[in-house]
Amino acid sequence: MCCGYGSSSTLRLRAANVLSHRENQPPAMEDFYAYQALGIQPLNAEPATLRLASGVSVYATITQARRRARAMPWLGRYLASLEIHEDRPIAYERTDRRARGHFSLWGEPAELLASVGIVVPV
Repeated sequence: MCCGYGSSSTLRLRAANVLSHRENQPPAMEDFYAYQALGIQPLNAEPATLRLASGVSVYATITQARRRARAMPWLGRYLASLEIHEDRPIAYERTDRRARGHFSLWGEPAELLASVGIVVPV
């Protein structure tokens, strides 16, 4: 695991993910597939780019995720809060310093789905 965030030994990361365009709730495992798993090719084959494409993008706060979703409405219509605990096999790292509060998560989609707290509309 990498790059802890937060001060609690139990809660490693609170994050928000933009969910796909769907009319219904709750979120599905497909909402937590990395671009690589979806077959979306990255812009280049640099190792750092490929690594990021194998992770799931999230933001540190609902406000940051909402800002991104409003700027890029094709990303999705809902936001899911995630609580990543120490006992979850999910790695994370602060990535894309140009985007305020951006993190990447690496873990099984089922584990990410199990970390969902609340879901709210954008």
